[in-house]
Amino acid sequence: MGIKHFATILDELQIGPLNTLKKGKEIKKRTEKASRKRKGSMNRKKRVVRVKKIYQQIRDARTDFNHNVL
Repeated sequence: MGIKHFATILDELQIGPLNTLKKGKEIKKRTEKASRKRKGSMNRKKRVVRVKKIYQQIRDARTDFNHNVL
């Protein structure tokens, strides 16, 4: 997202950013499918759970990246 380096240490070591935007298309596709389902139905609940899993994966990846960098 416009950031070339996440961090620069001692003017030589540069750490690149974490690219979690790869999951963006998958999130969009899954949320569109969930929005087409009837509210309260089991099919909608299944779709929403899948979307939540993707967001959880992104959150875990960002947390792991920050812990490994620092």
